[in-house]
Amino acid sequence: MQGEMYCWIVFLDRDPSQEEFNIASGLLDSTTKEKLRKMKGDGEPQDELFRIMISRILPMWMLRNRGVLRGSWILSETREGKPYVASPVLSPQLAFDVAYSNHAAGIVFSEVANTVPERIGIDIMQLMPTPPEPNIQPWIQSCAHMVTPLERSMIHNQPEQVAFRRMTVIWTIKYAYIKALGIRPEKFNFLTMECDVPRGAVRVDNAPLLGWEFRLFKASVGSAARGEMKPEEYQVACALYHGPTGLPTRVSFGEEYLKMDQWIKFINLDGVMQFVREMYKEDPAERKARARAAAMPDVHGPGAQTNAARFVQSQAGHTAAHR
Repeated sequence: MQGEMYCWIVFLDRDPSQEEFNIASGLLDSTTKEKLRKMKGDGEPQDELFRIMISRILPMWMLRNRGVLRGSWILSETREGKPYVASPVLSPQLAFDVAYSNHAAGIVFSEVANTVPERIGIDIMQLMPTPPEPNIQPWIQSCAHMVTPLERSMIHNQPEQVAFRRMTVIWTIKYAYIKALGIRPEKFNFLTMECDVPRGAVRVDNAPLLGWEFRLFKASVGSAARGEMKPEEYQVACALYHGPTGLPTRVSFGEEYLKMDQWIKFINLDGVMQFVREMYKEDPAERKARARAAAMPDVHGPGAQTNAARFVQSQAGHTAAHR
């Protein structure tokens, strides 16, 4: 696994019941519970609170999947908000990042050598309905602070759908990168990073970025949240630093991969709740890490990908729309 990245995407294909909301919150640490309590008091809607819960539960699932004893892990965040495994000290390290957007949440993770910084990031953005809504151009114009002249040339005078898709690719690449570095957006000068997507090149401070890998794909899911099944599409970008290899950064789109199901998995809400209930059943004093990890709910089994979610491996005009 070392050096390879894995991505799990949770799609909230329905609204959670109050019981599911309550038992999921029971897995959270006291700090997160207090944060959610304050957000609820400030009038934050319950679906937003649940997305935050999922982003906290996914790292637990990842650790359990790697055979780490439930009672031994401590998850924390840096001062800049980047999550990491504070305990136990793993060798190799298990680096991860989480993101969510509307009815989709995800985690990307990888084992990295202890000599390599824990630099991995993910960003998710919901794509606009087809045809795009009337506010597409104002949104693109609002992104001017993060677009270089070269990137602007790839967007300028393009049909709205093409311009929007290209902008989402640039956006998610840059955000996955700064999340991997653990930098808050307001502290990063987006104009110092340039994505030459047609050539698969990334430059930072006018120099080629070396040792990184970016994987991009679109996820099409169906969500019945709020009582009505609707198709939704998301742009996902994952970034991983492989170390000082001296090799040029690689930018790849989903359809360029073979056996994509080996690194991407889809999980629906039933799958998440199955994991949550399994965690409640465990007795940490008796559980053996490897045996229990082998018995965990398989993300390819019940609650995994259904006909409400399909990975877009090839789609007419997909590559052209981005490039």
